Amino acid sequence: MTPQTEFAEIEKSLGSFCREFVPVHLRRRRKLSYQVNGYEVKIIERNLCAADARLWIVHPIAKLQFDPETRRWALYRIREDGDWSRMTEVEPSQTPRALRQMIADDRHRCSGDNAGTGIC
Repeated sequence: MTPQTEFAEIEKSLGSFCREFVPVHLRRRRKLSYQVNGYEVKIIERNLCAADARLWIVHPIAKLQFDPETRRWALYRIREDGDWSRMTEVEPSQTPRALRQMIADDRHRCSGDNAGTGIC
């Protein structure tokens, strides 16, 4: 894969994932996006602040790291201390698309009753 092909795959798989991840009824106060920096792609969640609707609370929820030697993507979660921890229970994948469901299922990020409330 060329870098252009890799970035096209990111947009194809993660762009649609971010657009579809948040339920329609929450989209005015909760957003998911991604940021590419070299071989890293961070998935970012934005929640409208409950105390001030002009502010958004922004926090990363997952990171995909591409290894050019193995041509595979590894999945990382953010720890409470702000550092990243590789999800060793998830095998690296040839495409970011294969890791999307693991991001959706990760229970270590802010979810449940506080999701989209700005309380996280």
